[in-house]
Amino acid sequence: MPVKNIRRPARRRAPLNGAGGRSDRILFNVKNDPSTIAETTEGQFFFPVTERGETTHFTVFTDDALLKSSIQVAKGVLRQCETDYNRLAGIFGGPRPSHFNVIVTSGNGGVHEHCTGTDLYCGSSGKNTEFTNRIVVMEEVEVFEALQNLGWNCQASNGEALSRVLGEQLHPPQGENLITAPIWLDGDQGRPDFVTQNHPGDVEPQSIGCAVLFMYYLRFQLGFQWSEIVQAGGATLADVYKKLTGKNDAFQSFSSLLEAHFPKGKPSGLKDDNPFPLP
Repeated sequence: MPVKNIRRPARRRAPLNGAGGRSDRILFNVKNDPSTIAETTEGQFFFPVTERGETTHFTVFTDDALLKSSIQVAKGVLRQCETDYNRLAGIFGGPRPSHFNVIVTSGNGGVHEHCTGTDLYCGSSGKNTEFTNRIVVMEEVEVFEALQNLGWNCQASNGEALSRVLGEQLHPPQGENLITAPIWLDGDQGRPDFVTQNHPGDVEPQSIGCAVLFMYYLRFQLGFQWSEIVQAGGATLADVYKKLTGKNDAFQSFSSLLEAHFPKGKPSGLKDDNPFPLP
């Protein structure tokens, strides 16, 4: 199998694990223009890698610095990636990315270039294939978002939230390092509104926690399917809500329900991202 040299990716997803969380992601601001897919050079990687197999839409590599256990993770990705790709294609509708390179590497996050970048650097945790499959989905979703071009922005809180909830739905969380909803509920900023506005970044935990909660509110409290939510994309989550319901009270209805069950100033006790449906 060939070993390929690589360049440094321009985006890095760091775990958000509460007030002590930090990010070393390098942001790369580009327009979400699907035509840039064709201009992105694939296969020039950041470190030596070895190819482990390919499917219709994926070629999977492992970081040569990893232990042999990463080979089993790569095989698990190869078994699952087409199933997840087809599920995402059905959720998004419209154009589909033609190919991804998945590089299994160390860490508990994921990396790819700007929103259309299709070299996906995905962390592994020992032999835990489900963990890596979740990261693959999260990075993959961001490319689907860019191709769809309806307003989901991978470099803002709305697009980041979508990548997280779909990753959680296809592969339930492994540990708490990516759970953000309690950070917003129990935060010290008074539960700011990231429904009618986006945070202009994808690593601020309270904004992502709010957006993730609102996504689950749409799905499990109001009962819309993921395909309906995703295909109603807009510049903000409030725009998505208005397309789905015809109403203008997105944050008010959402925050009032949560206040009734998780009053401000009291620990929420929430251990995951989805408390819905609530009575």
